[in-house]
Amino acid sequence: MSLRLHTSRREETGKGRILAVLIHGLGAPETWEPWKELLLQDPHLRGVDVALARFDTAHLVNGLIGGVTGVLRLFKRELKVSRENVTDIATLAAELKFELDSREYRDYDKVVLIGHSMGGLVGIHYLLQEMEANVPLRVGGYISLATPFNGAALAQYNKLLEWANHNQQIQELRPNGKFLDDTIRLWTKHKDNSALENVRFRFCYGQTDEIVERTSALPHVVHSFWRDSVPLPGDHSGILDVADGAQSVAYIRVRDHILDVLDQLEAVQSQSETPKQYNVISLLDSFPFQANP
Repeated sequence: MSLRLHTSRREETGKGRILAVLIHGLGAPETWEPWKELLLQDPHLRGVDVALARFDTAHLVNGLIGGVTGVLRLFKRELKVSRENVTDIATLAAELKFELDSREYRDYDKVVLIGHSMGGLVGIHYLLQEMEANVPLRVGGYISLATPFNGAALAQYNKLLEWANHNQQIQELRPNGKFLDDTIRLWTKHKDNSALENVRFRFCYGQTDEIVERTSALPHVVHSFWRDSVPLPGDHSGILDVADGAQSVAYIRVRDHILDVLDQLEAVQSQSETPKQYNVISLLDSFPFQANP
């Protein structure tokens, strides 16, 4: 199994009500480490635990490029790729489901999926497959950062990967067009489903991102670019920069999205716990009594 969740709880005494799942893309599994600490220490996010989804990036690269062997440089890291240990986004999404359905995670009231780059595709594929299977949705929020919903040009992907030994671009690399088409088709099928009305979506893009441009970071199925897209400073990897800590723009956007889900959860539970008010007079009118003669 490639993808596993590594969870940190805010409270040592028990689980929170919401699980924020951070899914990395082609970058290192450590991508979200600074975020984890910020989220756990944020006083606004009481009741929110954090899980980092970790998987071997080389396995995903193998699945994307197919048939290429050698050493690649990816975000200043070297990866050995081969025809073995291949995985794909759909498999990672299935493994995410396996994790979230386990006893350790099934008691959370809501899950918020937060994905960077390819990690956003893992998250949305999981969500849509749950819809397709008519499973009650546990996802209360979804936010993507620089996720290529509509594909990206070959030249743009080549900026991510290069041969470390010969500094050559990978010509065999192709965007997973069929997967993206199938994802959008499934999304279109379920977009008017009432279950999705309770899922809060946000799609972020880097203002200087040359890998996943704005038109790709916002899926075609979304109704309003103005309402649903969020511009963030930085390029494809810099979009996750939190050098300013809790005051970083990207962090604030993600934190507020989690808070919106938490507020919605509390509002729903508050309504369900409100005792019903009965009109005593109307009840008596419904059961008229006759006095004894």
